[in-house]
Amino acid sequence: MSRLPAVAGSFYPGERKHLEATVKGLLDSCNPPKIHNALGIVSPHAGYIYSGSVAAETIKSVDIPETVILLGPNHHGRGPSIALSQQDWQMIGGNVATNSALGQKILSFCPEAAVDESAHQYEHSLEVQIPFLQEVQNRLSIVPLALSHLTFGLCEKLATALAQAIVDYNHPVLLLA
Repeated sequence: MSRLPAVAGSFYPGERKHLEATVKGLLDSCNPPKIHNALGIVSPHAGYIYSGSVAAETIKSVDIPETVILLGPNHHGRGPSIALSQQDWQMIGGNVATNSALGQKILSFCPEAAVDESAHQYEHSLEVQIPFLQEVQNRLSIVPLALSHLTFGLCEKLATALAQAIVDYNHPVLLLA
């Protein structure tokens, strides 16, 4: 099974040619200084008409490795506080595989995290990042984490688990929140 697009046609264009032209146009319109070997970035997750230019500039400012951990708010409140998706994501611009090896490492280091696809089913916060990532990294794999109602202590546990999993994974990884 694949996770289907939830906000294509509303937060961003729902037709492939129009989406590709929009994303390429947003990326081509900016020329930020490049930060090499970035560990993480924070990108807005509204509709492209509102925040697409900032998201494009943010993503274009770093080297995007093949694996990106996506951390976003769970606006609908479905599922656990830390919900990992392991389904591949069927996007307008093509399917994106989840990195199950890194996902399993995160689960092993963070027992509070759980696989839960319902938390991702209608969530836009991570989905809107993917077309930009696809445009700049053609071998993209993702580790989607939808987050809700986290205490400070749970944030610390998740941060420690992510650091341990990334070190243990031993390949370049970018955190995108």
